[in-house]
Amino acid sequence: MKKILLSALPVLCAALLMTACDDDNATANYSVPLDEAVGSYTGDKLQINVGGQSVLLLSGETAQISGSDANQLTISIPDYAVPGETGLTFTDVKMTTPLFNVFEGTSSNASRDITLSGELRDGRLTLNLTPTYKSDIIGVWNLNLETDDFGTATLTPISIETEQDISGSQFIVQILGTLLKGSMAVVNIDFQADGNLTATYNSNLLNDMMPALSGEQISPVFVHSPLNAIKWYVKDGALYLVPNLNLMLKNDPSKAQLGPLDPGTITTVGIPLYFKKEGDKMTVYVSKEQTAPVFGLLSTVISMIDPSFELSLGGSSLPLRSLLEALVKPLIDAALAAERFDLCLNLVAGAIPEEAPQTSEEASAAAVKRLEAFIAQQ
Repeated sequence: MKKILLSALPVLCAALLMTACDDDNATANYSVPLDEAVGSYTGDKLQINVGGQSVLLLSGETAQISGSDANQLTISIPDYAVPGETGLTFTDVKMTTPLFNVFEGTSSNASRDITLSGELRDGRLTLNLTPTYKSDIIGVWNLNLETDDFGTATLTPISIETEQDISGSQFIVQILGTLLKGSMAVVNIDFQADGNLTATYNSNLLNDMMPALSGEQISPVFVHSPLNAIKWYVKDGALYLVPNLNLMLKNDPSKAQLGPLDPGTITTVGIPLYFKKEGDKMTVYVSKEQTAPVFGLLSTVISMIDPSFELSLGGSSLPLRSLLEALVKPLIDAALAAERFDLCLNLVAGAIPEEAPQTSEEASAAAVKRLEAFIAQQ
């Protein structure tokens, strides 16, 4: 027995030694002194997340830590890491060193608060930024269709503001807006406080278009847009939409200009829109300067469509080119000819059930007749 205990003693000692080493590793401090933490971080030494989403940084973009007091450091962030933000700097950042360097700070102004949390570990700086916006457009919005006592539309989801007489174009956009509303093309547009813009759209839209126009039952199939696909912010009275899907274009110089905006601008500054809000109603609109390049492109595309190609809608076949020339071409011509041409999207606050309505809007029921009459006159 004694011999067995003696032979087991080295094994026991080795086990105790390994346990002690593990305990040492568990309590090891990987932090670095302040004078080593300050400096610039870029490339694979820098990771920035905004709202939990990794930010694609351009080559050479840098974050900077500066200061001599661990309770009053300054951290500067690369431009547009947070959509629309340039010169973003966090002051009075506190650094602690539990096991590694940890940073906490806040940047605030009249339109938003941004909290910063981060860590420096093995020479790699990770910064997590969480914006919270203060705009009164935060909330859920839907397409606005208003009617009078006789069921006649007095305000449709899409409208035009101009000084010129373009009654034909107004009629077209009213039909289109009523169609979008009746088919539940997009519902519950949500401007979230963290800068996310989400919505629910009807993936069965093509099959629901004609039933919506004729007042019949629609069969929507709702799909929710993902978080971080589109961000929004308000600056200098304008609303900017920043699509995340185009971030990859920033590093591809072979990409052509996209209308008046290049890909780098779209994915950093964003797409500028005007807006005006009164109570629970909001109108988001684009000016002629913004729409002219798009309308010019549409006109070219329409002229290239095969005249014999037919579109099947509601059991009927319509020549697509003729349909677009009747509906869209007058709108394009009016937009390009007018001195002022604001294309408006009219919204109303409040969420709606994401289910098929029992009956379509009354305005939708009569819209198909007006549409048929309009096409027949062309």
